[in-house]
Amino acid sequence: MRLFSIKNGQAKEAKSLLLPDTVKAIEKGLPVTAIIAEEDERAVGAAAGIADGDVFRLLSIYVEPEYRKRGIGRALLEKLEEIVAVTGRLIRAEYTAAGEDLEALAPFFLHLGYRDDAQNRPGYYIGKIGNLTEDETIPDLPENFSLSFLDDIGEKTLSDFQKTTEIDFTAGTVLKDVSCAVLMEGTIKAYIVVERVEKKILKVEEIDSEISDHRMLSALVLKTCRKLKKKFDPEVKLVVLVLGDKPSRTLRSVMGDAASCSYSFIK
Repeated sequence: MRLFSIKNGQAKEAKSLLLPDTVKAIEKGLPVTAIIAEEDERAVGAAAGIADGDVFRLLSIYVEPEYRKRGIGRALLEKLEEIVAVTGRLIRAEYTAAGEDLEALAPFFLHLGYRDDAQNRPGYYIGKIGNLTEDETIPDLPENFSLSFLDDIGEKTLSDFQKTTEIDFTAGTVLKDVSCAVLMEGTIKAYIVVERVEKKILKVEEIDSEISDHRMLSALVLKTCRKLKKKFDPEVKLVVLVLGDKPSRTLRSVMGDAASCSYSFIK
């Protein structure tokens, strides 16, 4: 087994092993530390993280199924620990298990000396498209406000808005025909961005708002949910980050039997 680091311009070599957000961060030249494991002359595993104050956040660790139980995951993590040790930072592993069995990941970290940091778990929930609520009537918006999917918004409006956010609306993973926005006189005031993670896994990449009107947030969420149910198979999974703000709570409320799919371990 060979371990090596990748930097800006090399992320595509391990695209299938890293989360889309991690690939984007590396390609943008952000200070991501990413380690690749190679066996049989091909990349079979990867681990990546980024410094955040006095903590190093482990963003992802993954090994191809047929290469597991060979110590590759442990080697990747220990290599990152070696690199981080000289900085004096703690390592926090935050993981969203959308396609993996969450319970199978916990023993891996506990066995390597990490402790469960439950109070700092990211608020990720996962449910199925078929369980989304769509029965409610979409509320009428106040005068001067309108609802629109991103692919129906003028290019200039979208381009101007993109300057105010880190979201790359032109990325091939962003589903502009499902992602929705509330506009006031042509200016985006609230939005939901839906991104494809895998063939049968979608993620609400971003949900943000400059407004607090519950009717408008409900309209935004319900319009998105209806389009999701219309376009995708009921068994497709949807992962949503719930931060406790009003739009996220509104979205969480229509997710049916969604369950937590994240953890946080620290060492």
